[in-house]
Amino acid sequence: MKTRPFLNLTLAGCSLLLTVFSLPIHAVTAVRVAVNQPPPLEIVGLDLFAIGATDIQLGDGLRITGGMAPYGYAWMANNQLLGSSLQLTVPFSTNLMSVYLKVVDANNCTCVRAIDPTGLDDVTASEGWLVSPNPAKDHLLIEPKTWKGGYHALLYDAQGRLVLFKTLSGRSIIRFTLPAGLYVLRLEEEGTHQTCIHKIILL
Repeated sequence: MKTRPFLNLTLAGCSLLLTVFSLPIHAVTAVRVAVNQPPPLEIVGLDLFAIGATDIQLGDGLRITGGMAPYGYAWMANNQLLGSSLQLTVPFSTNLMSVYLKVVDANNCTCVRAIDPTGLDDVTASEGWLVSPNPAKDHLLIEPKTWKGGYHALLYDAQGRLVLFKTLSGRSIIRFTLPAGLYVLRLEEEGTHQTCIHKIILL
């Protein structure tokens, strides 16, 4: 017995082909469904940003998987568009706590990923560091217990703004003049991206 497609639907990248068999009224009606759904749209990569000497590079280690190309990009901060490419350079003064990347594919599917400048969300913590004193006033002593290479020290205020950035090696003292309050110190090993987080109180 011949059959022919009865209905063809396309919903957000999912094609449904329904075939109805023409049978006598007392017989069973069979329906065949074929589904073609692309993989989920994802933003893949550990770090959304890298801090340079005078600016910040967004998206250097990122790639997009799933969905359907072409993709559209929008880096946003406080509901303002920073740029529309996957890799973007922004001023050193940019408040990273407010930055996120929005990706839209050809089917209008959307994926959003926010920056976590403290590193608390998606990095492996390393406990091999001693930081003192805490509370502190105008300096911090940083001692790597096991790490022998270079490392980055990033200090953020309670609003998520980067207020200090240093590239260091071995036992080091960093000095600063900052308002009293709660801060977050992120220590990142060069090459391994192992990260340790300390909450610091400044008096």
